[in-house]
Amino acid sequence: MHPPCYVQADALQDELGEGCPLTPPCDASDSRLPRYHRTAAVAGVLGALGLLALSATLGRSHSAEGHVPASSDQLRREASQLFAAVTDVLQSVELVQSADGHANWEKMDDPKLVSDFDIEGATVEVNTEELDQSIFGFGGGFTEATALVFQSLSSELQDQFIHDYFSEEGLGYTMGRVPINSCDFSTESFSYDDTPDDMQLKHFDNGASRDSRAVIPLIKRAQSTVEARGHALRLLASPFSPPAWMKRNRNMTRSFSPCLREGYESVWAEYIAKWISSYKAQGVNIWGVTVQNAPSLNFSYEACVFERPAELSFLGDQLGPTLKKQHPDVNIFGHDDSKKDALRFAAQAKQHDSASTYFQGVAFHWYAGDHFDNIRSLHQLYPDLILLPSEASYEKWRFKDPSGGTAYDWSFGLGYAHDIIGDLNAGASGWLDWNLALDADGGPNHAHRSCDAAMIKDQKGNLWKHAQYYVMGHFTRFIKPRSRRARTSVTNTTKFSGVNRPYGTCTGDDGLEATSFVAEDGKVIVVVLNCGQSDVDFKIRFNSGTAAIKAIVPARGIQTYIVAGLVVPLKSSPVEEAETEQTTLEPTPDLPSEPPPDLPSEPPPDLPSEP
Repeated sequence: MHPPCYVQADALQDELGEGCPLTPPCDASDSRLPRYHRTAAVAGVLGALGLLALSATLGRSHSAEGHVPASSDQLRREASQLFAAVTDVLQSVELVQSADGHANWEKMDDPKLVSDFDIEGATVEVNTEELDQSIFGFGGGFTEATALVFQSLSSELQDQFIHDYFSEEGLGYTMGRVPINSCDFSTESFSYDDTPDDMQLKHFDNGASRDSRAVIPLIKRAQSTVEARGHALRLLASPFSPPAWMKRNRNMTRSFSPCLREGYESVWAEYIAKWISSYKAQGVNIWGVTVQNAPSLNFSYEACVFERPAELSFLGDQLGPTLKKQHPDVNIFGHDDSKKDALRFAAQAKQHDSASTYFQGVAFHWYAGDHFDNIRSLHQLYPDLILLPSEASYEKWRFKDPSGGTAYDWSFGLGYAHDIIGDLNAGASGWLDWNLALDADGGPNHAHRSCDAAMIKDQKGNLWKHAQYYVMGHFTRFIKPRSRRARTSVTNTTKFSGVNRPYGTCTGDDGLEATSFVAEDGKVIVVVLNCGQSDVDFKIRFNSGTAAIKAIVPARGIQTYIVAGLVVPLKSSPVEEAETEQTTLEPTPDLPSEPPPDLPSEPPPDLPSEP
């Protein structure tokens, strides 16, 4: 079956005659076909016309020499073959697949674009005529724990780490998150000014000495690799706790409510600005900052509780004006807390007299569960806001053996994919993992809160990749910055409708899930997820039936389809200038009952496969 045509070739139709419609028939004036579909087909039609003209000329030449001219049936057959050949060249589909118990990122046989067809199973509907938010990127946390694990690797494994996370052949990360001061994934609590009541911050460490030991060198290695690809590394900074002397409990761990001592709000805002300047002096630009990590939660480690009115006042009266004056290119993200409360925050912040002026986005964590409808409503009500999932990780209580260390668990990869698809379809412009790497115990962590990570260093110094790494690649390697989300839905499939589940849960009850994007080069990226225990037959249907793909996704599997030739390259997007200049977006860390864990899945390409 030939790929569908998108434009009626009038000249070719005239040559064949009115009684000989092209196969398959289509109408260039059909309003269902977007301009760029018709444009993409023109090149193929022109090519076919040129070949047909040559064929006709040869036919006339043979006739003049006494040979028998080609019949109209023969011309029709040749024209149909030529048209099919040209569209085959212009349109192509690649398929990359990973599944439980199977190879990761396996290159499958290329599917074919065909005319639409009936199917009893599920249908993934992709509408590239309706484009929504742009993608800023994907990434993970540059915590002190990650930096120390990286520093302890051999030089060969350090190179492998950077390549696998930040190169074009690896995950291609373009974002990251950095704690301001210590967090639980530090070896101890620390700040950059421990001099009590230093209201002028005269003793602030402008050289960022602590982070210069391991964190900043790691960031600069990643930054260099990302910039070599023509992108900028967008870093989101998030404060976990002010210096102890600014807090009412006089301790960086835990927090009273409110957290800050009266009259210390302006000093804390100035401190954050100076921290951004100290990083900039080291050659590291900060793209965005959150007001506070998980401001509603009083952790046993670094914390600073802000009730909503206090958070908005601090944002509107102190932090916003201070950063606008000193770092106007840095975006401010509010909330950085549970996903279920993100909409409420946005509504209150938008109505706040001063805070509404200073924040560009809302960051949120995954620990409260899916709550995709909440994020979708937020995006629909406030489409101007950048929505950024800023932290996700599996905590120790989710491990296969909670009494043991980290272990490869394919379910963790499926859980990541489920959350990424749900967040992107709801309006998110990226997705941030927590720690990029941890040791086999899920640390180091001075609060003794173990988590998993996409890469784990075992006790022998080997580096292993966990399921999250491979699943992330199905998004990050293909959905590049400036890609725009296409409207996507899945019909004739079950959908989970029970009570809220633990974060990162995905089962057969979720049915077939999918998201799709149009890249700058015009390729359509479709990611399909099946968390069920059985293979699923389905079709991908583009733009109300202008083209389709017959497909099957294995049990507990994820697929990425890369479709070329359906649309022309994007001319522009809201993120057009973000690549060359520091753009603003900020991820925030959300911590539930425990710090975010990342589960391993398999070792990097050149490494063994399990610890």
